[in-house]
Amino acid sequence: GETMSAVGCTLTSISMGLSGLGHPLTPGEVNAKLTQNGGFTKNGYVIWGKVATLTEGAIEVVTVDNSYARFDRELAANRPVIVKVLLGGIVQHFRSKQG
Repeated sequence: GETMSAVGCTLTSISMGLSGLGHPLTPGEVNAKLTQNGGFTKNGYVIWGKVATLTEGAIEVVTVDNSYARFDRELAANRPVIVKVLLGGIVQHFRSKQG
């Protein structure tokens, strides 16, 4: 029930990553497709394993170690990186970057 501008950083990051890999989807489309495929927890958090349903399994999200060296390797390989950031130690925020 909240607006995309207020709480849409995760969906926007997913949209940017998928678009950069040849699967252009708007954050609204990502939201609709995840909603249709049970892609959210009861609290509204993304179930990362469900992101593959957005591309019919062509692309999946892989959780990796959070080292700068790993980020650099992924970006150098032109793979998007989505990073969760804690703001003030509690508020989650997601950022996306592609090499």
